Amino acid sequence: NNMKKLIILIAAIFTMNVVNAQWQLIETGSTYWLESICFTDTNTAYIVGDNGTILKTIDAGLNWTIQHHGPFNNINSIYFTNSNIGFAVGDFNTILKTSNGGASWVSISTEMQRHFYSVHFIDDNIGYVVGIDSNSNGIILNTIDGGNNWTNLYTDSNHFLKCIHFTDTNTAYVVGSGGVILKTINKGLNWYTLTSGTLYNLNSIYFVDSNIGYAVGENGVILKTINKGITWQIQFSGNINTQYSVFFPCKNIGYVVGDNNNRILETIDGGVHWISVYANISSLFTGIYCTDSNTCYAISVNGFIVKTINGGGLTNTSEISKMGKEISIYPNPTSNNLTIKTNSNTKQSLEILNLLGQTFYTSYIYKKATINVSAFAKGVYILKLNTDKGIVVKKFMKE
Repeated sequence: NNMKKLIILIAAIFTMNVVNAQWQLIETGSTYWLESICFTDTNTAYIVGDNGTILKTIDAGLNWTIQHHGPFNNINSIYFTNSNIGFAVGDFNTILKTSNGGASWVSISTEMQRHFYSVHFIDDNIGYVVGIDSNSNGIILNTIDGGNNWTNLYTDSNHFLKCIHFTDTNTAYVVGSGGVILKTINKGLNWYTLTSGTLYNLNSIYFVDSNIGYAVGENGVILKTINKGITWQIQFSGNINTQYSVFFPCKNIGYVVGDNNNRILETIDGGVHWISVYANISSLFTGIYCTDSNTCYAISVNGFIVKTINGGGLTNTSEISKMGKEISIYPNPTSNNLTIKTNSNTKQSLEILNLLGQTFYTSYIYKKATINVSAFAKGVYILKLNTDKGIVVKKFMKE
């Protein structure tokens, strides 16, 4: 639509040549806004987006082929139940199905007044989609015959619904506008509303296990629950723009993408702190998917993707862990001076950030440096060092 084209144009006008070895820029052959990415194994993945875009890779993202399915409606979400059977949903009631690994796609829906934003199947036959109907009511639909027929399970007249996520075959969560979070424990037969603590629109939800989950949305809001959604803690990323997608490949390591000024947000401590890391592209990111704790893919509005094989430089790999042990900061807590000491023989850049991800200080260090932090407000700060092995993060307290 026109708004999306305007955002792409603005991003192109303000493009900067930012290079970060932690993220590899990959061209997909598409120039359209990409919406969703799904892997069937570590090498095979599919991406969908605007103008009916469906892309496929069989070599872990190095090369992509464009799959044509016929309709040109925007596609918002894709999900595969196995290597052959997959479903894609989008605007104007678009529901597509493939039974041959994307070689061909068939339309399995006809009503034109509904828009779907998210799809999930718990097996080859039982699946769910969420979106809005012709009156902009949020809807949750269900199929038990592989998509041939759909039943309306839930209608929400106050919220549109954006994302559905299952933690097991019975339990699912849905997020949408106005901070709404819905939950079912009986495969969608009944839904009840959780208290999210925010009124901002939520776009994505992801659970690490049956207890721990995250939801993200507008105004940079990041929510976390550790008790199956009974209560949610608000974690602010320090970005006032929209967050589109959240993914946790393991319990403590997670990623959030959105209008983050060409950055991807990453945590290595279960969301206690979120660090902004540059990606090798000046764009807006709309989706994130990880095949393990180190290998992740982020898709953009320009049709590009970026890939990391070392957790974006922040994950606690053995080399980075070793480097972290060789770096000391003292005294901690401190009221005046902070000394950083490292055994590295190379010059390293460093940043000091607050817990909102805002940078207060930048410099370089060679073996040892002392920084006067007396003017800093009291609180906890993050020290980020860009080493040749990756990014090392330390915390200190200003008294």
